[in-house]
Amino acid sequence: MNVLVIGGNRFFGKHLVKLLLEKKCDVTLLNRGNLDDGFGNRVSRLKIDRRDRSALEQGTKGYSWDLIFDQVCYTADQAQVACEILSEKTKRFVVTSSESIYDGETCLKESDFAPASYQFVQAADPNIDYKSAKRQVETIYTTHSSVPLALVRMSLVIGVDDYTARLKWHLDRIMNQVPIYFPNVDARLDFIKSDQAGLAMAKIGMSNHQGPINCSSSGPLKIRDLVEIMETACGKKAVLAASGEQENHSPYGVEHDRYMDTTQLNRIGFAGYEGQEWIRQLIFEIQNECSQSSLETSGVF
Repeated sequence: MNVLVIGGNRFFGKHLVKLLLEKKCDVTLLNRGNLDDGFGNRVSRLKIDRRDRSALEQGTKGYSWDLIFDQVCYTADQAQVACEILSEKTKRFVVTSSESIYDGETCLKESDFAPASYQFVQAADPNIDYKSAKRQVETIYTTHSSVPLALVRMSLVIGVDDYTARLKWHLDRIMNQVPIYFPNVDARLDFIKSDQAGLAMAKIGMSNHQGPINCSSSGPLKIRDLVEIMETACGKKAVLAASGEQENHSPYGVEHDRYMDTTQLNRIGFAGYEGQEWIRQLIFEIQNECSQSSLETSGVF
């Protein structure tokens, strides 16, 4: 299978590419080429800034792929250009979306947001209104793609390779006894480990699923339980702030539950990690890595 991955040079995109290579796919990465993807001569590369319509059009001229994964589409304009230029070059799109597109709270189903009926007047800036921006991406792809399409609504992706370092932010603050604010420590969230996110993307791509599909590991986790796991890893109690400010507000701080139903994902053969043990292991791995880095920086080693 001939596959294009737009992005694919960091986080769970790299896990996706690794799995595609293991399945003997011919993989091409399309990105700005600013990061070393680590795949050497096992992949082909198109160094293109997708935001430049002319560059995308000229750079992909003469190419075609069986499947395109769009890992890094954040605006309606990017989606529009991709549909107009790349639809005729592929048989199928798989687009990474986000759980953030939902309005609801518990056990969210794909039918809770219908991109085909969503209307907007002005393109949203993902740095200001990520939810609206991702909704617009889904809408443009749904209404303008001329080939079969899957929209992967990803939950919170976590891993040692998470460039946003959101879990590490919490661990650092706990270790240094810096306050963290959570609006509701009893709210439940769903997560997925980065390698599992890559696996889910690959399974969705190789399936015949069309339309939205929720993507998360099995079962939500209370923030209170997440904090307790981090406290155990750090050997210290978290200092919880009574009020929220920009600098102390947890990136996982929500007022209500927010987690998705994954029935459709399970139907195509994906079963995420069960229970809390995988999160516990990951948090200890991140904390051990942080401790090791601190020792090396201090000159102990």
